[in-house]
Amino acid sequence: YSDFVIPRVTFTEPEVAAVGMSVAEIKAKYGDEYHEFKREFKIVDRNITDGYTLGFCKMQTKKSSDEILGCTIVGHGAGEMIAMVTTAMVGGVGALKVASIISPYPTMHENVKFTAAGFRGTLPNETPYWTKVLEDSRKGKSDGKRSSTVYCVLGGALALLGAGLAYLKFKNRSNTIADKSE
Repeated sequence: YSDFVIPRVTFTEPEVAAVGMSVAEIKAKYGDEYHEFKREFKIVDRNITDGYTLGFCKMQTKKSSDEILGCTIVGHGAGEMIAMVTTAMVGGVGALKVASIISPYPTMHENVKFTAAGFRGTLPNETPYWTKVLEDSRKGKSDGKRSSTVYCVLGGALALLGAGLAYLKFKNRSNTIADKSE
């Protein structure tokens, strides 16, 4: 295994992309001392919307940390998504940090984010990030940045929900008006 982190992509339909060690290499080097999580594309909104629900993202980390050892993505856009994992590995960013990235919604990159989120709760004495942020905020221990980010994200989600409901109401009203004019 080389210290170079070089992604591999096979441009077929579906695409197959990988970075880091294979499962066989990980087992040879670490034995059973690794975690593996897999998420199917069918749970990601962008995949559902675009009709690309066949595929998965599978990631392995050290058991003692969230260091990413390898990742395989199979499905539409796998070659694009593997870049996120490659960047994390080169930068020494673990799976838990990848899971906390706020990315545009809905995008295919959520496949990687949801897979990385599977590692939450696997490390000893780990407090989930958002739980800690909200607890600190309630206790007045927040640095202001993290809690405002949480409330900003929650506020943004509520704004999107409100916009979606307004759109549906407008759409239904438009359909009713069109029905009356016919």
